Amino acid sequence: MVTLLCIAIPQEGRAEDTSTSSVDRLVSGNTLAVSNRFGPTLIHFYEGGRFRHIGLPGQTAEGVWRAADDSICVTVTSLPPGRVPQEFCLELKGRSFGSKWTAEDPRNGTIVYELLKGHPEFGKAM
Repeated sequence: MVTLLCIAIPQEGRAEDTSTSSVDRLVSGNTLAVSNRFGPTLIHFYEGGRFRHIGLPGQTAEGVWRAADDSICVTVTSLPPGRVPQEFCLELKGRSFGSKWTAEDPRNGTIVYELLKGHPEFGKAM
């Protein structure tokens, strides 16, 4: 869960299409693979605005997502008592399936992102 909260902050990239429907089509039913200093994770996005975050070893978190302009915004809802949900957004404008890109984050170092079709199993995708 901590990894998801840390990896969703960077926003980069520019392209022409800013419609939320293009972001919705890109993520709904698909996966964002993320690697940073904490290790690899998968974020499976489901139709209807839910997601499941899978990390090592067997770490999971769940929440809701929404398309906002050219970004995907996620809020983890499976938090321990006393933690307040926060929304984090990642710009996806100009991204496509199979494309990899990186971002630098002061807390997490280099972050590598990749958009994958469908919901691959953790061991097969990473």
